[in-house]
Amino acid sequence: MSDEMICLEEEANVAVKHVFRAELLNAIAKNDKGAFKKCVEQIGKDWHVSRTVETEEKEEFREDLWKNKEAILSNKYEWNKSQYSAYSYESKICFLLNPVYYKLIYDGLNKAALTEFYKSIHDTRKVDKETWQETVEHYYSTLSFSPKDETDIDRIFREDFKLWAKDTVKTWIVKENGHITYKRGLTPESAQELSV
Repeated sequence: MSDEMICLEEEANVAVKHVFRAELLNAIAKNDKGAFKKCVEQIGKDWHVSRTVETEEKEEFREDLWKNKEAILSNKYEWNKSQYSAYSYESKICFLLNPVYYKLIYDGLNKAALTEFYKSIHDTRKVDKETWQETVEHYYSTLSFSPKDETDIDRIFREDFKLWAKDTVKTWIVKENGHITYKRGLTPESAQELSV
């Protein structure tokens, strides 16, 4: 058995979430609307959701997120009622700013994964934007994980990755008996060593 296995994609994904979160919170702390809006724009580009907001509404969209930052941070913002219908985009910003409350990003991958999860346990719960927060709370109860504060954020970011990437082949760094090898597979158990 290996001494340690690290999923490269998970580490990269979690690191990016931490960086974006830090940039957003830093902009808020400095009351720097420009930096906040630039970060929101970059998130949209990097996470392929920028297209969900009409070009002529992009500036107004970022401005509205800035105006609603306190509501997001205090669990009062409802991204699923977006006037822009940019639900995944707004969900991503809410998740990054307040992961302890929002817990999972609303997007096609997570929605499909949660739907599959509930089917597998014979739960007929509706998984959609209207019931998302309630569904996410229930899902977290099945993980026996109830995030309480900042110390839980890294695990929240990892749970988000594990949900949407569960059917994705990943690269694993394996440290075993002082040697490092690379493997590819869905899980550490199914990963096969890469040959060079």
